[in-house]
Amino acid sequence: MNIGIDAKVLAKRRTGIGIYVEQIVKYFSLLDTEDEFYLFTNQNFTLNFDLGKNFHQVVVHPKLKSLGIIFCLDEYLKKYKIDVFWGTEHIVPWTNVCKTVVTIHDLAVLMNPELGTRKNAIIQKLFTIPSCRRADKIIAISNSTKRDVIKLSSINEDKVEVIYNGDSPYNHGVSNITTDQENTIRKKFNLYDKYFLFVSTIEPRKNVPTIIKAYNAFRSTVKESYKLVLAGGLGWRYEASLSEIEHSPYKQDIIMTGYCSEIEREFLYRNGECLLFPSLYEGLGLPIIEAMSVGLPVITADNSSLHEVGGDVAFYTKNAMDHEAIANLMVKVEGMTLTARNSIAERSKERAQTFSRKKCAEQILQLIKSL
Repeated sequence: MNIGIDAKVLAKRRTGIGIYVEQIVKYFSLLDTEDEFYLFTNQNFTLNFDLGKNFHQVVVHPKLKSLGIIFCLDEYLKKYKIDVFWGTEHIVPWTNVCKTVVTIHDLAVLMNPELGTRKNAIIQKLFTIPSCRRADKIIAISNSTKRDVIKLSSINEDKVEVIYNGDSPYNHGVSNITTDQENTIRKKFNLYDKYFLFVSTIEPRKNVPTIIKAYNAFRSTVKESYKLVLAGGLGWRYEASLSEIEHSPYKQDIIMTGYCSEIEREFLYRNGECLLFPSLYEGLGLPIIEAMSVGLPVITADNSSLHEVGGDVAFYTKNAMDHEAIANLMVKVEGMTLTARNSIAERSKERAQTFSRKKCAEQILQLIKSL
């Protein structure tokens, strides 16, 4: 069987979908040595692991850059006799050459235009929804996303398979951090006090201004000094977050790390007091899984897929914009006994183990082969 994969995201810096595709391709290589895999991209890329001889990188040079790969694949699908093409980023090509599968990570910008750029809204409306309708199968990364796909695409629910895409690189339980690395990271970010943690790109749907307001309210009610660490790069429309920081009476204790390396991110999770993740919308919510895998308590919002991920171990606010409610949960977490914290940690680690990229890869491969 010849399987085509939209792998252009691997030519970019690996975050989010890029990490997802990279890890699934890695597991495909370990799981399947017989079928042929063709990784279609618009730029050459390298991976930090070896692929089997049955994996082939095919560079396409479309006129329309990344979107163009969708319009000019027919000749390549015929050339390499592709049986099934997997669209990893919401879109599949217009083709009758082969069967197609598309992964939908989220439809946030169509559910609420305020949560994404106008460009992304246009792309999702013009390309993602039609891709859902013409694909032979759709992979939704959560039941929440599945409901959104069915609602917006007006398709039969039998066409959509839920395959959770997340796991945590820390599920093995053993820290990768050396003493020298720990000292370097503490010095780099000036992290010698307790801190609350946020991990993700700083953009509107991540609700960072509300996190800062909650932190201000928390600091005004507790005696002990806590820092707030915002771990992630600046996305779009980040100005409101920067303004909120500038006007915070505790701005000297708010640390913006920018883009973090894998080892820095692991350190932040393993040494934080609690993850703050009251996102306005998530297709899945990978930071919650990563936090749970090291036993870090999580405060999040009860919307989209977040309860689906956090289960009965996370702390929830009904209204993601209610900074007072979030602050109250921060006080609750801060005041937990050691026994309560240890109980949360063990239950969180157990829950994180239910999310597995290997299992995800096995299910995607099974779905592809079923076509």
